[in-house]
Amino acid sequence: MSEIDQGNIRIQTWAGGSTVRMVDCTNAGKRGKVCLELSIGINDRDPQKVCDIIYNLGIKLDQVSDWETAIKFAELAKETGYVGVAQYELKAIRVPPIGFKQVLLENENFYAVFDFENFSIADRRDQANCPRFIPSHNQKKADFKKAYAFAKSLEGKIPETLTFDQFTSMLGDEAGVRGHYYCAMD
Repeated sequence: MSEIDQGNIRIQTWAGGSTVRMVDCTNAGKRGKVCLELSIGINDRDPQKVCDIIYNLGIKLDQVSDWETAIKFAELAKETGYVGVAQYELKAIRVPPIGFKQVLLENENFYAVFDFENFSIADRRDQANCPRFIPSHNQKKADFKKAYAFAKSLEGKIPETLTFDQFTSMLGDEAGVRGHYYCAMD
């Protein structure tokens, strides 16, 4: 999958371009709002035909930066006869804002991945138990924001000597984020 943000539109393509997903991120991350999504599926598995359909429309994919252009792109694609288009409404609180990027923190002792609504921390040293630290089941949305901000502040600053246990303690003590330990070997 590839993903690019252009203007207020997030464009994702899969499997050599046979599926294109466009999301209007104007209200992304806002409670009580919706984000509109267009899902364009090409009903042909011939890679050359897929490329011809997507890249030879009157509007190029890299020109789609607002919702009106996204709708025009979908209409042009549908006129080819090989394309199915579906429109959805997504809860905006679940859609990452434009410019949001996943944060990966790692050293020889652990690695941690922080997303918009999730995080996972894994111990690289204990191969017998493979301990993990994940959000607790009743985690609040604000906790994910705190965890992400904490991770962003540490990006590129993780000492090689910092251990899994020390990092998870820092996340709780300094960022105030609760979590749950489990053994990935179970």
